[in-house]
Amino acid sequence: MTPTESKLQDKIREVYKLPLDFEMKPKMSFYEKIGINQKRFGQLMKGTALANSVELRAIADYFKIDVNQLV
Repeated sequence: MTPTESKLQDKIREVYKLPLDFEMKPKMSFYEKIGINQKRFGQLMKGTALANSVELRAIADYFKIDVNQLV
């Protein structure tokens, strides 16, 4: 794991079997659905901020995975 790569990003890649060089580029509708703005989501994915329980639940629900897989 690189210094800027978060555990959250690793878990999403693991669950969906995505390659390490995969870049997620969501549309604005994604951010609206999960209730996390683009800047904050980028911070969570880069690991420069830690997700709170509400954010983890929103991301887990969107990706249809158990929230425990993200922690």
